Amino acid sequence: TNIGMEAARRLSLQGKRVLLACFNRNLGFWLKKHVDDQGLSGIVAGHMHALLRDRISSSSFAEDLPAATGEGNADLYGRIYFDLGALAIEEANERFDAVVIDEAQDFDPERLADVLKAWTGGKPDARSILLGDFTRQALYGKSADALEKLRSAFAGAPTFGLSINCRNTRRIATQTD
Repeated sequence: TNIGMEAARRLSLQGKRVLLACFNRNLGFWLKKHVDDQGLSGIVAGHMHALLRDRISSSSFAEDLPAATGEGNADLYGRIYFDLGALAIEEANERFDAVVIDEAQDFDPERLADVLKAWTGGKPDARSILLGDFTRQALYGKSADALEKLRSAFAGAPTFGLSINCRNTRRIATQTD
């Protein structure tokens, strides 16, 4: 999360319009509050489903979303939000120079790629930064091959692995162990 926040901050300071999104609702609220508190006006932040819902609600596809809510949550949150969201983004012609996604391991890679392509307009100079922990933090039942699926959906994107746990101090890790 800190890496994503810092990347978004630096990109916005370069005059880029940045989207900073995540999977978890509470983290999304925190990201939005942090961005607002810091006065980072070039960044739109929040959790992905709320961002997509807002765009769908403001589009000609708004009536399609309530009809879809009778379906299972997996279909609603895993497919419908992304399908209608990509259409709504295209309709509004909303574009970002950079998109930073935290908790990438919890998204369906193909759906995420579609939405990011809509938000960046497919521009070759647009940046997409995906952050995820595919070994310890895949909380929403994504398969073990999620990283490979993500690499396939974002073909050619460089991948970097971090081997040092920067999330907590050694004392906290020892105490909770």
